[in-house]
Amino acid sequence: RGGRIWWRMAELHIVGEISGGHGFGSSWTSNIFRMGGGQGLWCKWEILVANNGRWSKIGGARTDKGETACVDVAGKAELNEYGHTQVCFCAAGGEAVWAHPVDVHYSTTSLRDWPRIVFEVWSQDFGGRNELQGYGVAHIPAASGVYN
Repeated sequence: RGGRIWWRMAELHIVGEISGGHGFGSSWTSNIFRMGGGQGLWCKWEILVANNGRWSKIGGARTDKGETACVDVAGKAELNEYGHTQVCFCAAGGEAVWAHPVDVHYSTTSLRDWPRIVFEVWSQDFGGRNELQGYGVAHIPAASGVYN
């Protein structure tokens, strides 16, 4: 009644881990690691959020005291969160265990342009050379749980 309009913003908490991957490898890595007994796998990831004024980042590794630490070319706040795991040496075709934590907090005024996550899995040899093994994109799940 007092003439005030309160806007409630929806919040999205992305808390979890990139646990690992399996079934990756190529003839190049298999031949090189046949003598060494395995391959090194690592994952590069990025959470993509539309910078359209509806979404804002409240917390994550890419923020500084509540303020977004990075800006894009247009001077808008950088909303994407990204990172990479350590290199895990495993048997060819075996399971790489990364257990890499992810913890990001967003708020939004609309459920349009729901965030997506991009994965790239790379192999690395003992000389430090990298080869892309696979990639994928998925929408961030709207319900809690374990997802493959």
